[in-house]
Amino acid sequence: MIKIKNSENLYPTIFKEHLLLCLLKSSYKEDIIIEDVENITLLTSIIKLNSYTINKFLKEIFNNYKELSFKISNVNMLYYTNTYQKYEVLLSIRFNDYNWTMKINVESGLNLKGKDEAFHLPKLKKRIIFKYLTKEEKLAKMFYQIMENILASIDILDKFYTLYYSKIDDELFLSILENIYSSTKEKLNINEQIKKINNLKENKIFRSKWHRYTLKKTDIKFNLNDIQFCLKNILAKLKERVV
Repeated sequence: MIKIKNSENLYPTIFKEHLLLCLLKSSYKEDIIIEDVENITLLTSIIKLNSYTINKFLKEIFNNYKELSFKISNVNMLYYTNTYQKYEVLLSIRFNDYNWTMKINVESGLNLKGKDEAFHLPKLKKRIIFKYLTKEEKLAKMFYQIMENILASIDILDKFYTLYYSKIDDELFLSILENIYSSTKEKLNINEQIKKINNLKENKIFRSKWHRYTLKKTDIKFNLNDIQFCLKNILAKLKERVV
């Protein structure tokens, strides 16, 4: 069970609980997958995202929820291709006579399915069931984002490495990764991907961001070489499956 906890976000945690409950009560509940509850990230595959479709999609969801009013203040494109889109949405909320803002991410594409998971909403005293990305799907998605340089934050490398060495179903992970590339209609060229991995350390901006990150998070026990090894190891396993 996933429990919604107090976080470092600059808004009351109860907003997350209301947002999840709002999504659950909408007609789109079967078409939404939760990826992250710390920094709310929603995935859907029923629409191709752009500013118009996101506004329409979220307004339909929010208009039928009466317990708390969510308004869309701004929609910002973070990444866009025909097969994968990622947007940041700024929500405005009126609560206890104060105006608040809350950021969420909305994404579409990559053919991810999620799995039913229980969520505990302690402040609303409710337990709900929602689709949530599995560890294998999260790892596959992070691999794709790293390889395609879709890095909203450099901490994705930390999360990727940590998750890679956690307990995952290797066969399921590789199958999901193959489905991602199939859904984007991209041919997985192993040699080209290896070049991308080798270029990671050669990229001065990338290397500088990682260095600054490790200065702030001093408990990290691995480096870029270790991350490159993980990426190449995954490619080697994919190559074996192709052969």
